[in-house]
Amino acid sequence: MSVARVLDEITAKDIPAVWEIEQASFSVPWRRDSFVSALERPTSIFLALRQLDELIGYSLSWVVADELHILKVAVRAGHRRQGLAKQLLAETMRRAVERRVATAWLEVRPSNVAARALYQALGFRETYVRRKYYTDNNEDAIILVRVFQPGDAF
Repeated sequence: MSVARVLDEITAKDIPAVWEIEQASFSVPWRRDSFVSALERPTSIFLALRQLDELIGYSLSWVVADELHILKVAVRAGHRRQGLAKQLLAETMRRAVERRVATAWLEVRPSNVAARALYQALGFRETYVRRKYYTDNNEDAIILVRVFQPGDAF
């Protein structure tokens, strides 16, 4: 028997769980107040993935003009490798296209092989490298882009 999952929007009551997942997922986590302020940005697409009323994943993106900037995607340990990040990103892109977005951008560490495979499967392509982008270890960032086409399905 499978457990139902619900994809909806992050609310203020979700911020403690977002912060917990953020700290467990990233070597340089965002500050908690950055997520609080994202709730107030009309340009945010801030999604929650829930299972049995527990937040198990989130994504945060901003729409700037006709571009989607994917800033955060994280899934709680124990729920990874189940296609949940892909669900979050697909819904993010679907909502962005509804807002007439033409392209999506993000950066990823070269060492994050799983994320790079996910982004490639979603149609992103590598465009250039930002040298020594990540402050924790001076790792480069690979900048990826996805151009949306009429009729794209997510």
